[in-house]
Amino acid sequence: KHRSDYEYIVSEFEELGYNTKEFNLNASDYGTKQARERVFILGKRKEIGKIRQCGIVYDFKRSKEIEGLEIIAWSQSTRENWVDHRIRDDGLCNTLVTGRGFAGQSTKNYVLENKIIRDLTCEEGEELMTWPKGWTEFAIIDGDIRVVPKTARETCVGNGVVSNCLWAIAPYIQV
Repeated sequence: KHRSDYEYIVSEFEELGYNTKEFNLNASDYGTKQARERVFILGKRKEIGKIRQCGIVYDFKRSKEIEGLEIIAWSQSTRENWVDHRIRDDGLCNTLVTGRGFAGQSTKNYVLENKIIRDLTCEEGEELMTWPKGWTEFAIIDGDIRVVPKTARETCVGNGVVSNCLWAIAPYIQV
């Protein structure tokens, strides 16, 4: 979809003297129920050498289920002359976004618990990002440890990177 943007970025890296390698990853392939497709571009200075795989191995066989959590992933399309409301039936949730309750303009994930529908918690969002629970709960601000407000935590999660995807790229990083 954004091929011209990608080609521009790669050409700029190459002009600056970098070799690049592209990784098209979907977080759902790396230990989470979240369908979050992203392109990662790894760059290495040309005088240092080519990007090649080294010997790091990581096991992504961690469960894709958050214990006891049933997610209803709703989305809509408002294309011209077409309004479509749908619920995912592939067992995955939608990409988490920065809105309240990880909701976007046309996407939302709900949890069905004891026949009651509720929003995802921040801790559930962190787990869908393959982060430790409580990862965004505290921050150091002006030298003091402070509790992060819920909306700020949701923004951190929605803007974050699924950590297991970084492990998939790690074998190509040579220091």
